[in-house]
Amino acid sequence: MVLLVSQGTPVARGQEAGGKPATPQSQSAEALLPANPAKTPDNVGPSATKPDASNGNNPPNSLIDSNGNVLPLPADWQEIYLEGLKARQKNGAVGKKGMNGKVDELPAYNITSINVEGTVQEELADLVLTYKIQINSDEGAYKVPLGAKEGNLQDYESSGPGQDRPAEDDPDSGFYWWFKGKGSYELKLFMKVKIRVSSVSPQLFLSLPSDATIRNANLLLPQHDLEFPLAETTPLEQSELETGQTQVKFSITGEALNLTWKFIPLVKDKQVVLSSDTDIELTFQNDNLGNSVLIKARQTVQPDEQGSFNSFRLRLPPHSGSPRIQGEQYLNHETPDNNILRVILKKPATGPVTFLYELEIRPLDGNEFSLDGAFQVLSTTGAKDSEETSTQTLEQRGTITIKKGESFLIHDIPQEHSLIRNERVDSLNPEQSISQAFRFFHQPFRLKLRVDEIPPISTVDAHYVAELSPDVAEPNKLNVELKAKLNLNVMRGELRELNLAWENFAAEGWTAPSLDGDDQVDQYKWIEKVEYDEDSKQMRIVFLEPISSERDISFSVNKSVDIDETEIDLTLPQLGEEIRGRSRPPVISVISPPNLETEITPRGNTLIDRLSAEEEERYPLPTKAASQRPYPQRSITSRREQALRIGMTRQKRVVTAVTNLELRDLAQGTLSVRQKIELNVQYEALIQIRLNIPSALVGTDFVIRDEQFKPIKPDRSSSMGGASEQLSIAPSQGLGTLVRYIDFSVSGSRTAADGKGQQFQIPYFTVDSANFDNVKILENTQGQYSVSMESPNWQRFLEEDKNAWQLSTPSPESNLVALQLSPLEQFLEQDFQIPLALYRINLRFQSQTLVDARYLINGAPEQIRLLMPVNSQVTAAAWDEVEIPAKPSDSNREWLINIPEGSDAERHRLVIKYTQSDSAKRAGWSRSYMLDLPQFSQEIWTPQAVAEVTFPNAQHLLVPPQKWAPLFSWQREGIFWYRRPAVGLQENELYRELNDEQQIDHRYQYDFARTDSADSITFQSISLSMLVFYGSGTALLCGFLFRRLNFLQNSFAVCVVLFALAILGLWYWPVLQVFIQPALIGLLFAGIAVAIEESLKRRNTPEYSDSGSAQFVLTSSIKSSIRSRQIGSEDSTTLRPPSSHQVPVSTSENEEAP
Repeated sequence: MVLLVSQGTPVARGQEAGGKPATPQSQSAEALLPANPAKTPDNVGPSATKPDASNGNNPPNSLIDSNGNVLPLPADWQEIYLEGLKARQKNGAVGKKGMNGKVDELPAYNITSINVEGTVQEELADLVLTYKIQINSDEGAYKVPLGAKEGNLQDYESSGPGQDRPAEDDPDSGFYWWFKGKGSYELKLFMKVKIRVSSVSPQLFLSLPSDATIRNANLLLPQHDLEFPLAETTPLEQSELETGQTQVKFSITGEALNLTWKFIPLVKDKQVVLSSDTDIELTFQNDNLGNSVLIKARQTVQPDEQGSFNSFRLRLPPHSGSPRIQGEQYLNHETPDNNILRVILKKPATGPVTFLYELEIRPLDGNEFSLDGAFQVLSTTGAKDSEETSTQTLEQRGTITIKKGESFLIHDIPQEHSLIRNERVDSLNPEQSISQAFRFFHQPFRLKLRVDEIPPISTVDAHYVAELSPDVAEPNKLNVELKAKLNLNVMRGELRELNLAWENFAAEGWTAPSLDGDDQVDQYKWIEKVEYDEDSKQMRIVFLEPISSERDISFSVNKSVDIDETEIDLTLPQLGEEIRGRSRPPVISVISPPNLETEITPRGNTLIDRLSAEEEERYPLPTKAASQRPYPQRSITSRREQALRIGMTRQKRVVTAVTNLELRDLAQGTLSVRQKIELNVQYEALIQIRLNIPSALVGTDFVIRDEQFKPIKPDRSSSMGGASEQLSIAPSQGLGTLVRYIDFSVSGSRTAADGKGQQFQIPYFTVDSANFDNVKILENTQGQYSVSMESPNWQRFLEEDKNAWQLSTPSPESNLVALQLSPLEQFLEQDFQIPLALYRINLRFQSQTLVDARYLINGAPEQIRLLMPVNSQVTAAAWDEVEIPAKPSDSNREWLINIPEGSDAERHRLVIKYTQSDSAKRAGWSRSYMLDLPQFSQEIWTPQAVAEVTFPNAQHLLVPPQKWAPLFSWQREGIFWYRRPAVGLQENELYRELNDEQQIDHRYQYDFARTDSADSITFQSISLSMLVFYGSGTALLCGFLFRRLNFLQNSFAVCVVLFALAILGLWYWPVLQVFIQPALIGLLFAGIAVAIEESLKRRNTPEYSDSGSAQFVLTSSIKSSIRSRQIGSEDSTTLRPPSSHQVPVSTSENEEAP
């Protein structure tokens, strides 16, 4: 039995119980549909739905079967339905959600396509809407929205595997249709749609569902000559049929079918009046093919208000050929007669149409050019059966501009009907300048020009570089490359090509020229070719376009000569006589390999001269060549001959070698040695360095390093019965000074005879390429040991305040150095005390920090060992006012100070002045300092240390150093408080011994102390401007917040702020103290702002004045207040009593004013 839900229930209307549109799942609970009820085509539309059994007045909560019987439903049928729906969802019948929260299965239904076909009449459109609908579920019926609320349904046809019928329509959203049964359905709706008619054009509008994949329209309109605005944004196919109708096909976009059209009257039986506005631009050109003129024109043609046209004719300049035409309405063109052009439009035009023309007249005959009546729109008479429009010209005006050129001098020849000169006319291209401009107001105009070509005037600054290098392909050949660097400057006119005479080019064996230089790619953009012409004996440089400015040209030629040749004869290309007279003398430079010395000499009548300092800067050599050695450069002063000879002298490789042995550390009988090998290579590059390993180091570990002390992994090989190290060096590094370091260790051979020292046999590496000129021994053991040489041939000297020994011309067969190291006994004990250490830290210099370290020493040490800070440089040191040598600037932080003799006092003073870099770092809005201090041995006791830190101007201490006690307190000076020394250091006897009574600006000095030896000090500072900005700015902001925010205007908010400040003060009390004074300034500014605001409010308070009578007079402020009152004011009325703060006004003469 098939049942139908009564339409009186909410479910039958497509609504849930709550009044919301039913979901596809809730709609599937509708009763089963009858199988295709009978169609009733009459009177079906949005206002009158198609009648069926469901349209009766059925009781609620009932079902109707296929026979029309009404069956009652239980009162809780909706709850039963919802419970069943939840059970189906739980079992997965409705659809499961995926990981993205969306239902994985297909939707219950979807519209695959909509096709609209029909015929448009004057007032109505008969349309057939074909819907293809896919139902994806068998579980009930689904109501599908179809739209088309503007249509009146006449009939419908449907086909599909299941059941369907019309549903209740909605005037706001259109038609709905019921479908039951899985599968594809096709539904056709036959309806009439009313045509909307406006003052501009008719419109067909029909809303459709936007979720359909395909939506097309195929319509027939009742007449020809139609224009569709839709074609500007949507592809539209338009064709005129023999039946007098116009067929349009297009795709429907958006939420509705929206088609408007306009009838374009094409008048063929009478002439259409046309007017034109034409802008013509002339550009005279001079290129390799001769002189020509390029004509560009922009023309706008417009018909009268009552006509339209689909073509027009115009006159072209003579000898111009077929033009290039552009325009939105341009379709094609014809040339029925000579110099006559017929332009055909895509469709008839009722408004202005713009076209762009471009044509060229080549070549120009003579020096006169005429442009009479160019681009004149002609009147035509078209037959009735012809497609050409009959036109009549009314007004033709425009402008003519002549582009400014470099190669021509242009004059206009006065004649009858000449043009009006107007220099205010703009060119078609605003970026280009014009030389002449004219304006015309009728056609045909007459313009005759005299065109005179300007001969170019140019200069060339020539620099020739002859580069000699070994030929890679043929070892017995020497490659000669001649590079020409020409600076061309065209001062007047335009230059098409540059010619250089070179008669001996072929005889000297040069190859074909080619472009060269770093800008080789850019040169191909404006140079067509570089070639040598055998007939004219000239080097031709042809440009793609004439040159009228400064350009750099680089080309090169090559040839090969025997490597044993000692002379090379060559000639240079010569400029023309006219250009040569205005140019500087050419310059030639010769670049050769390091082992080849060259010299430039003239031949014949050629004259050469050396370059001045200014000329050497003007003609620089390549960077690589200029950094190696000076090369010969000459300027050729003779004008007619440029014959030269390059003499070559080959040099053999020269290598000199020296070596240093640095004694570094001695630990447990093992001595660390660093050998430095320095080679000076001249004339010919050294490709490989062969290091001979001494027999004592064969099989041991050693490290070879480069100039930057980076390890190098050499290739090992055995030769000549021993071992050797082979290191490959790049050819670019094979000349000049080469430095290599070798680190190795040597064990002591035996104990010295006195039992205190140890003897060493120190081997060293040698090189095969050269013998060492001398061998040096450098002592770098920080005074721990004394060095004594066993051989008397060693000469002792000082090098960089170190003990050194040198052996000149050592024997090539010997590579051992015998010496003895003896420990120094006085170094073993550090027996002294430091009762007070004073550090004066000066931060006034931005790049580095100056530290003056002063120590009081009790005792008489002979040596003091110090560990200096990292990145420190000792500038001065003194012991009891006696200067001692400063610590050498090396990477070793340990410093052994030798105390001078002659002082028997029990207490001494040690002063060390040094600089330290990288001690300051930016930390946001403050600056952080971290300074390491010199450290003594651990057994040295220092009971007290004092630090005096001097900041730059306007810099204040923000965060004091930890583990240091401040020796200052806050003291008032005037209206401000400053931090001043609170402890009398001058009363301390130890401090007075170290203090030299120097005057320091105490405003920016802060003193600290601690009760043990100090190894570092860390603190932060802030500038005065930032201190005032953050302190007063924060307080001012808080003041405005308390003023503007009502919820902060209470004692609780103030207590919260004070409590927060108290909590911060537990850890950052010194920082808060610094910000108190700026904060008070900010609060003062906030108070001043509030006072000004209150004063302004009192000034604007209404005032009254007594006029001496029973009536009162309003002052100007009251009048303005009354005029400005608006609806919603707080003024007192009959229904609103006056507020308590209003002031009573007295109208009696005897009463006193309040």
